[in-house]
Amino acid sequence: MNMRIESRQLGDVVVLAPTVFEDERGFFMESFRADEFHALGLPDNFVQDNHSRSKKGVIRGLHFQWDLR
Repeated sequence: MNMRIESRQLGDVVVLAPTVFEDERGFFMESFRADEFHALGLPDNFVQDNHSRSKKGVIRGLHFQWDLR
C-alpha cells in the first residue's frame, strides 16, 4: 500500500498520503490498513478500509480472503 506520513506539524494530528491506483475507469485506494498504521506507529483499532469510485458503466469486483487455519 505504501501509506506515508506527510506531516506531523500539528501535534497528534498526522497527515497521511496514501497510494492511489487510478486509470480511465476510476480509482481505488486503501485509506486504512492495520499493519501499515502499526508500522507507522499510529492507532490500528480496526482491520482495513478501502475507497473507490468508478465511472458510469464500470463494474468492479472485490475479493474476500478467509484464513481457514
